[in-house]
Amino acid sequence: MNNNNLIIIPCVAPENERRNGIIYCIYHNTNQGMFYIGSTFSTLRDRVSGHVSDSKRSNNKFYQYVNQFGWNNFSSFIYEEIKYVTDGELRYREGQYQLFYNSPLNSCIAGNNYNEFGQLLTDKEYRDKTKEHRSKHYKEWRESKGYVLCECGISYHESHRSDHFKSNKHLEYVGMNNIEICSCGGNYNRTHLHIHLKTKQHLEFIGNGDNFTSKQSEVIYCVCGGSYSNNRIDRHLETQKHKHYIYMQEVNNYMQQLSLNYISNQ
Repeated sequence: MNNNNLIIIPCVAPENERRNGIIYCIYHNTNQGMFYIGSTFSTLRDRVSGHVSDSKRSNNKFYQYVNQFGWNNFSSFIYEEIKYVTDGELRYREGQYQLFYNSPLNSCIAGNNYNEFGQLLTDKEYRDKTKEHRSKHYKEWRESKGYVLCECGISYHESHRSDHFKSNKHLEYVGMNNIEICSCGGNYNRTHLHIHLKTKQHLEFIGNGDNFTSKQSEVIYCVCGGSYSNNRIDRHLETQKHKHYIYMQEVNNYMQQLSLNYISNQ
């Protein structure tokens, strides 16, 4: 075959090849707050046709939403026509649009592994760049799985709440911040006990006969966060919860005395 007079180009364009591209948006005609942002070196019509074809065999977030309503209920437009750019530069620009408009139907941010010059980032540069984004999605994932972020800074699963409240990390936080844990599952500052006892969470807990002693049992609430019947005070004073409270009170008093002595000696 004589190739002397033919113009030969690779079937897959090199990453550094510069072409004309577009940033486009596909949105729901009725609910225009639901939209997808993408980029392509093709025409908008050709790219949308590719999406229509891909939605029949792919199942990402965008296609799931489109397939609920059908392509007849969606429209598209071009945000920007970009001249003479590489693949990396176009992807980075697409990602900037996705971040700015917070596009709800995009599964990930395009061009995260490129800088503004279309150059690939090192592993460390990529981790630093996406740290905040990954933390946000990791938090959303944990919450969707029933995980709760405690005020002490540790996450725990709802089914392990009681175990977490007994952990050294949480008990240390409770002691340092003058916070008590009520039997109802709520937290309160010791100076706000009277307010906590009137909260909806605590009142509902009291009214639940399966989890709490009935009002007729004359339940008394101790400053340590525990509760006891009026004829069981001696037993309550020997509990680990109450002893820990007394110990932390002594530690706090000792630390306050040290602070006062230090100030007086200045």
